[in-house]
Formats: sequence, C-alpha cells, structure tokens
Amino acid sequence: MKKTILAGASILALGLAAPALAQSTSDIDQTGNGNGATVGQTGSSTSDIDQDGDGNNAGVDQDGDGNSSTIDQDAFGASADVSQTGDDNSSMVDQNDANPLPSGVFDPTATVTQNGSLNGSTITQTAAGDATLLDASVDQSGSGNMSMITQSADGAGAATGNLSASVVQTNGAMSSISQNITADGANNAAANITQDGASSSFVIQNLTKDDSNTFDATVNQTGDAHMSTVLQESAGGGTPNDLQAVVTQTGFDNTSTVTQKGSRSRAGVIQSNSGNTSNILQGPFDQEVDVNQSGADNFSDVLQRGFGEDATIDQSGDRNSSYVTQVNSTNRSDAFINQTGDDNTSNLLQNGGSLNVATVNQGGQGSSSDILQTASSWEDSATVNQFAGADQNSASITQRGVGTGGNLSQNSAEITQDGGLFNTSSIEQLGRLNDATSWQDGSNLASTIFQDGTSNAATVMQSGDGNVSNVSQSGDGNSASVNQGTVAPPVL
Repeated sequence: MKKTILAGASILALGLAAPALAQSTSDIDQTGNGNGATVGQTGSSTSDIDQDGDGNNAGVDQDGDGNSSTIDQDAFGASADVSQTGDDNSSMVDQNDANPLPSGVFDPTATVTQNGSLNGSTITQTAAGDATLLDASVDQSGSGNMSMITQSADGAGAATGNLSASVVQTNGAMSSISQNITADGANNAAANITQDGASSSFVIQNLTKDDSNTFDATVNQTGDAHMSTVLQESAGGGTPNDLQAVVTQTGFDNTSTVTQKGSRSRAGVIQSNSGNTSNILQGPFDQEVDVNQSGADNFSDVLQRGFGEDATIDQSGDRNSSYVTQVNSTNRSDAFINQTGDDNTSNLLQNGGSLNVATVNQGGQGSSSDILQTASSWEDSATVNQFAGADQNSASITQRGVGTGGNLSQNSAEITQDGGLFNTSSIEQLGRLNDATSWQDGSNLASTIFQDGTSNAATVMQSGDGNVSNVSQSGDGNSASVNQGTVAPPVL
C-alpha cells in the first residue's frame, strides 16, 4: 500500500510540473451567403475573421507565437489570404465593396506573406459606386518591416478602378501606398515598392478628374536610411493621364522626392553612394526628367511648369549642386547638366520661349555656372564647358531673344574655360541671330560679351594670366574678335 501511494503522488507531481501547451485562438463570424473561411495555426497565435456579404473568401495560415491576423470583409466576392511564419507578426485586412462581380471573380483581393518577426501589415480596400478591381500584395521577410496600403475608389462607370499595389520588403523597411479615385471613369494606377534595408518609401496616387488614367510609380531601394516619396495627381485641363515615376536608390541615406501633377510626365531617378538628394516637380503637361547622381552629398532640384520640357542631370563626385527651372514654355525646352569633380554649382532657368537648349559640363572643383533663357527666345542655345582641372571658375549666359517675325531668335552662346583658376566669363544676348564664343585657359582671366541687335558675332580667346576682355555690340551685323595670350583652339 505504501508503494502505491508514493507512485500516485509522483504521477501527480509530474502532471503539475509539465509546461502548458501553446494556445491559439480563432474567431470566425459569417453573415450572408456562400462565404468561406479557412484558418490553420501552429503555435500560439490569434486569428479573427468577420465576413458580411456574399461569396467572400478568407484564408489564414500562421506558424509561430504571438502572431495576429484580422480580416474584415464587408463585401461581395472579396478575397484575402494571409500567411505568417515566425513570431509577433501582425496583419490587418479591411475590405469594403458593395459591387458584386460575376461568380468566381474576386474583388477586392489582398495577399499578405510575412516571414520573420515583428513585421506589420495593414491593407484597407474600399470601392464605392461602380468601381472595381482593387488588388494589394505584401511580402515581408526579416524583422521589423512595416507596410500600409490604402486603396479607395469611388466613381460611376464600369471603367472606374483598377488599382494595383505591391510591396516586397526585407530587413526593417517601412512603406506606405495610398491610391485614391474620386472621379468617374478614372482608372489604372499601379504602385510597386521593393526595399532591402531599413529605408522608407511613400507613394500617393490621386485620380481626381474624370477619365484620369495610367499612373505608374516604381521604387527600388537597397541599403539603409533611404527616403523616397512619389506623389502623382490629376491636374490641368483635358484628361490627365500617363504619369510615370521610377526611383532606384542604393548605398546609404539618399533622398528622392517626385511630384507629378498633370499629364504625360515621366521622371527617372538613380542615386548611389550616400547623402544624395533629388527633388522633381512636374506639371501640367508633357515633361521628362532623368537624374543620375553618384558620389556623396550631391543635390539636384528640377521644376517643370510648362509644355514639353526635358531635363537630364548627371552628377558624380561630391557636393555638386544643380538647379533647373523650366516654366512657361510653349513648345519644348531642353536642359542638360553633367557635373564631375567636387563642389560645383549650376543654375539653369528657362522661362518662356520655345525650343531652347541649354547645356552645362563642369569638372574640377568649386566652379559655378548660370544660364538664363527667357522672354520670347526661340531656338536659342547656351553652352558652358568648364572641364576637369578648372577650379573656382565662373560662367554666366543670359539670352533674352526676340521671337517675333517668323519665330526668329536663334541666338547662340558658348563658353569654354579649359583649366586654370578664378576665371570669369559672361555673355548676354538681346535680339536675334547673335553668336558669341568665349574661351579661356589660364588663371584670373575675365571676359564679357554683350550683344543687342541682329546678326552680331563675337569671339574671345584668352590664355595666360590676368587678361581682361570686354566686347559690347549694339545694332546689326557687327563682328568682333579678341585674341590675347598664346592661344590654341580648344579641343572639344
């Protein structure tokens, strides 16, 4: 008897000492017809599914501890699929759509895949009126990723809607996509974010005018501390459409901001290394921008507010800055900036006129250039070249052409400072069909050319140190040539 009592006591003690099994909780609430919900959980997690409507479909698969999934479907034919592996991940999907589609067609649709720990995803999809086709996808791996997608469409007509958002993130990234339709027939907005590293990305697409269509934003970021913001918005007259932005950032701590308000605008940004910043503002119609920055701490700012402007900026080296403003053009203006070396600055303003072209090339250190093309300039061209080895040189071109009388203007100004230190060169042209060239190779050289009239020509070539040239032409058909120092023509 004594042995039996001891054995019973031992079994009771073992039972009390055994750890409690992990507990999962699942709550499913269905109201309506033909709804389907499937939950599979391993470990200690929580799932809550609420379906109100007909033909909704929800699936949850969780493996690990501390995971949480919430799906709320107030819709007809909505679909949500959530898969979470790891610990302490959180997913929330909220779908609202009172517009049924044919049997077997799911809308809105949401897919969430999270693998790792402490990841968070929130998807909110709302369709009103006749709006259809909302699709959101999130794939996150690693730890500490956060994603938020909001899709809202409200408008009449079967074509309203068609919103697509995709996020792929690893290693502590954060992203937000907001897509909003508030107009009849507005459709086709796509946002795609891919990030690897602790960076942030924001995409906002607002289709606020009837029949707005085809907004496309793509962001790719690799590395830590990057920041990308893309805003695309209907604006201007007619039917706003075809806005495209592509941002690619690698390295560390680069920042890009793209704002597009209007139609037929395209922006491309590529930044590598560290500390580079790009700002682009486009609208209302037919602009293009390409920015490529490598090195460290370069800065680019582009403003386009006219018709048909085109800007290309390529900066390498460190601490270079460029500012491009293209406004009030009536028929395309082109700007090209290519800066190498360090601490160079370029300012370029095209205000009004048509078919004007401005080109800047700078090398060396600490050089600066300014180009102004304004008034009724027509097919004017301005070129500044300060090549490698040219340090702390300064160049300025101002063209205020006259475009009346057969749209003439066609002024041409060219500055080349091929090496040396502390050279300054300035060209100002008023009128039309004027031609000016200034070339300097040396140090502490200064050249000024002023032309006011028609068909004037001036050439200045200087080398050595300390030479100064001033040319002023008023009237028509004047010609001037200055040659100082031992001058060899530049090889371009």
